[in-house]
Amino acid sequence: MKTNITTTLKIAVAILLLICLFNLPYLQEKILNIIIFSVFIFLVFMCYGNKKEMPVFVLLAITFQPFFILDLGQQTWKMIRIIVSTYLILDFFKETECQ
Repeated sequence: MKTNITTTLKIAVAILLLICLFNLPYLQEKILNIIIFSVFIFLVFMCYGNKKEMPVFVLLAITFQPFFILDLGQQTWKMIRIIVSTYLILDFFKETECQ
């Protein structure tokens, strides 16, 4: 299993998403969302040639963008965070083409 910057960032974001499942103060949750959004934007640029992963990271960057708040409800956000963190952890175990 080859470890590069993208796989490290994917695991870090998965951990941050799982931390967001706890009841955090508003400011801490917003700071984590800004960090998560920034990492997804970085992953979009790193996976530019990969037609399978790049659209996923674009969609995730749009979902976690901090500028226009998506009011989906607390339970829906928890489910989204669990699904995304599971995807990122499972993606760690497969070969990726991102540099």
